[in-house]
Amino acid sequence: MAQRIVKDWLSEYKVLSAEEVHSYAASMRHNGELIDGLLALFDDEPDIEVLDPVCNQLFEFYRSKERELQLFSLELIPSLIWLYLSYISKGQKS
Repeated sequence: MAQRIVKDWLSEYKVLSAEEVHSYAASMRHNGELIDGLLALFDDEPDIEVLDPVCNQLFEFYRSKERELQLFSLELIPSLIWLYLSYISKGQKS
């Protein structure tokens, strides 16, 4: 379930026009289903094939001029750090 939500999220942003990005960004931080899906994905220690596009999208958000997208990506940093440290502690350095 979480992976489906995340995959939908990954594909949604790519098809937005420049005018739609602002309203999309405003609704992003209030999308509880997406946030829960991302946190569940991070808790499940996903494969790198799943995690790589998520991290790329979050990096795009951070580099965006939209403040809401930047904040959305920054809110997930603690979970990503935990995931990274979890991988390192198990000897998985990808």
